[in-house]
Amino acid sequence: MRLFSNMRTILLAGSSLGLLAACSNADVASPGDGTPITPIIIPGGGGGSGGLAQNNVPPGGCPAGTTQNNNVDLGDSVQRAFCVLSGTLSGSVNLSANGGLPYLISGAVAVGTDGGASANLTIAPGAVLFGADFDNVPASGTVDVLFVTRGSQINANGTPTQPIIFTSAQDLLDDGQPNGTGGFSQWGGVALNGRAPINHCTVNPAAMGGTVDCVKNGEGGSGLFGGATASDSSGSMSYVRIQHAGYQFSTTNELNGLALQGVGSGTNLHHIQVLRNGDDSFEFFGGTVNAKYLIGSGADDDNFDWTDGWVGNLQFGLVVQESGHGDNLIEADNREVTFDNLPRSNPKLSNLTLIGAQRGEGVQLRHGTDGTLINGIVANASEGLEWDIDGTTPPQPVVNAFAFNGNNTQFAAGGLTVFNAGANNIQNTADSLVGVFPGPNESAPAITAINPTSLGAFFTAANYVGAFGPSDTPTNNWTTGWTVPGSIPGTSVACPAGTTNTGEAVPAGRSEANICRLPATITGNLTLSAGNLYQVVGTTFVGQDRGPDPMNPTAGAQAGVLTIDPGVTIISDGRANGFDILIVNRGSQILANGSKFAPVVLTSREHVFSNNGSSKDWGGLYINGRAPINHCTVNPAAIGGSVDCNKNGEAGSGVFGGATVNDNSGRVNYVRIEYSGFQFSGSNEANSFTLQGVGNGTEVDYVNSLYGADDGIELFGGTVNVKHLVLVGAEDDSFDVTDGWVGHAQFVIVKQDTTFAENDNGIEYDNREVTFDNLPRTNGVMSNFTLIGDGTGASGEAIQFRHGARGRLINTIATNFVEGLEFTRDGTLLPDPTVDSLILNANELPLPANDQFSGLGGTLFAAGSNNVKHDTSTLTNFPGTTTPLVPHANEVTPVTDPTAIDPFFDAVTYVGAVEDASDNWFIGWSRGL
Repeated sequence: MRLFSNMRTILLAGSSLGLLAACSNADVASPGDGTPITPIIIPGGGGGSGGLAQNNVPPGGCPAGTTQNNNVDLGDSVQRAFCVLSGTLSGSVNLSANGGLPYLISGAVAVGTDGGASANLTIAPGAVLFGADFDNVPASGTVDVLFVTRGSQINANGTPTQPIIFTSAQDLLDDGQPNGTGGFSQWGGVALNGRAPINHCTVNPAAMGGTVDCVKNGEGGSGLFGGATASDSSGSMSYVRIQHAGYQFSTTNELNGLALQGVGSGTNLHHIQVLRNGDDSFEFFGGTVNAKYLIGSGADDDNFDWTDGWVGNLQFGLVVQESGHGDNLIEADNREVTFDNLPRSNPKLSNLTLIGAQRGEGVQLRHGTDGTLINGIVANASEGLEWDIDGTTPPQPVVNAFAFNGNNTQFAAGGLTVFNAGANNIQNTADSLVGVFPGPNESAPAITAINPTSLGAFFTAANYVGAFGPSDTPTNNWTTGWTVPGSIPGTSVACPAGTTNTGEAVPAGRSEANICRLPATITGNLTLSAGNLYQVVGTTFVGQDRGPDPMNPTAGAQAGVLTIDPGVTIISDGRANGFDILIVNRGSQILANGSKFAPVVLTSREHVFSNNGSSKDWGGLYINGRAPINHCTVNPAAIGGSVDCNKNGEAGSGVFGGATVNDNSGRVNYVRIEYSGFQFSGSNEANSFTLQGVGNGTEVDYVNSLYGADDGIELFGGTVNVKHLVLVGAEDDSFDVTDGWVGHAQFVIVKQDTTFAENDNGIEYDNREVTFDNLPRTNGVMSNFTLIGDGTGASGEAIQFRHGARGRLINTIATNFVEGLEFTRDGTLLPDPTVDSLILNANELPLPANDQFSGLGGTLFAAGSNNVKHDTSTLTNFPGTTTPLVPHANEVTPVTDPTAIDPFFDAVTYVGAVEDASDNWFIGWSRGL
């Protein structure tokens, strides 16, 4: 992640804590009026900055205790203003909701001074606080983190409709919203330090556990904790989300989402979600603190972790493990190595739903812990229950009324002993959960709950097993309203207004609650929020065609704006329901706000329902704009590039063209388009992703086209710029240009795939077929492409220039095609295209000379600078992929500086789309490599 190269952070090592962080990321006319169309089948043969504001300071200025910084660069070269928390907070600091504008946590922020002046940090409902990127923490250990010192308090009390959110800068940069779309370890997290008893005395190892002298240094430089005040209060936190935090410096030095360190029972904790934390979601380091309604979602290590003598209570806990991440759902210790330290960990827990992803133990009891756990569900863990008998006087924890269902191995070590010794425990080979809600295998009469009030006055009566009761519904339960949308399987708000709930069940294994059908025409604003699956049936137009002139729009035509939140999936069907296609008309916008960790996915119904997707499943995504083109089919007498030069899009996709160079059709950011396209004839085709007369005010960045029936992406004229494209398995061309495109493209991976019998060109680059000299002439600039052919001899050219096009290609690698470079000098206009810093490796032509060229390709190659060719490729597979993308000896040549051509380009020191084995911009959100 290329963020925060100059973001200010504070060094924990040598801080006021005196702690050192240890070292360890068709030509078919369409009216374009919103009327669904039936295509006429003709017989025959590029992260943007999202929506994060530049000025995040309220009109009244920053609150006392914070400072205003007008020059914060979050790594995207944009200077923003924030109210900043930094250093040590003293006295009373009150943070309002700030009108939804986020506060920046800068460095290690301490609430009060341990052993000195206390402080009180009060945070209003709806407030958002964020820390900096932490993907590539240096060995010295820099981090943004908030910790509350002993004797001070935090009072962060949100509401079910206005939670308080702690998140990362990346989450906000995605789309301006703190909606949980970042990754792991992107800032430090929150730690509360208290004076309650603990059993690990690192400051004075000779001290007796549980006494005022037993004090410990918090991990990650998070402060001192411990004492003898069981009722100590560190404040209150409720309806709070902590997102994308945490880090593991080493196996014994970690930052968690919420660390509760010697926290006393006077502290009030309830309704807290920790999402995608780099280490544990919640860790209890001793103390007596109690909590209710805690959610650990997708931790990279454990979710509920205790050690150091915790003797508190927990009721209503939910864990949802994320595929490919995490260890144990519960990891329970007394004290590592010194198992018998006193006071011994002995908490009481009730009403737990623990859902794994076949990683680690559901409940792991070890290192001398005691405890009582009742009314729980453990599902889909690698191991259900483990008990390690550690210590010289080991207790035996109690587990009663637990359902161990669908775990790969139900018991490990002494787990079966604990299971058999308990009351009302059951096990089944499969769980019957509906999302997070219990089914027959987790409910009475299969299992009988135990009254939690038998554990003490803290507990609420609940005559059921698990965190959710029989009266809870997907739209009304204790997670409703304040948790990250879509993060709790089986829960959701209703389908958004403007869509229709189909009533069809979501396929098994998916977390969405409903399938919501998009309308035939979207006018006004429609937002597709996470938590639902969305469906296109037939044609969905975003807006009605408002004509080519933004200053004189078509009378009566209505605009539309379709906003798609991160993580949303839209399904379409080209089989049962006819030809489904999503089209953005002129004068309207699509705002597809995916993220690296939660891309927007446009895919086929077949893939989602049966995992059997293939090309031609649906029609693809089309965007029509008002930028200049050179093929005027609506009025053939019009002059190319003028407002009167308009064209009918293929596949009935609407009308495009005009004279607005900077036309803005919205944003397509971190989007994957799968199993689409169709070829009706040689001149009437539906591509995976089609940009028709789109202007350079449109942002296209991080787009993956996967297994499309025609081209991966086709640019019909316009001025749009594209960056970070992954084009895999196109049945025709991967990157196709025509009709006078004059934009820029950088960082494009093309991979042909032998899944299909026909693969054509990597780049097919035209001005205009037949009428070669049409103006404006195609004249784009392309840099940093890596083109990988299918290697079977069935593919076409890696690069094909023809039909009167001019332009420039630089810093590109092509290998494994039948032909490397072809140029056909069509038309009367000059100059020819130019190619510089081009590497052709192992593109085998069936020519006697076997020189990798066709037509006048050799002429272009010789005329350029820094062009080289080899008989073999030395590209190697990128780690974790099966695709050779990493350059070596035969992929090195002097670089042509793209920034000297246009400021759109990023500066590079390498040829190809990938610099080296650490350049992973395509990992996590794209498929097919």
